[in-house]
Amino acid sequence: MSWQKGDMSDELRQAVVEIVNEICSESKDDDSIASNLKKKLDAQLSPTWQVTVGRNFASHVTHEKGTFGYYQYGPYAILMYKAGL
Repeated sequence: MSWQKGDMSDELRQAVVEIVNEICSESKDDDSIASNLKKKLDAQLSPTWQVTVGRNFASHVTHEKGTFGYYQYGPYAILMYKAGL
């Protein structure tokens, strides 16, 4: 897994890396990775996380400061951020 860009603190980034590694080792398709990541992030790091997983996508998002992260895990790009209500 490699960090691509974002504004997460080092502490949050490390927590997210551990969660991503756990979920990606258990799940094998992009839909289940995204769904399971969202559930785990909401449970461990408080709700309103948004997660996109895929091999090819574009995005433009508004997010809570300090919660945006874009990672590469094997063939998957993983975008995650918090967007509170």
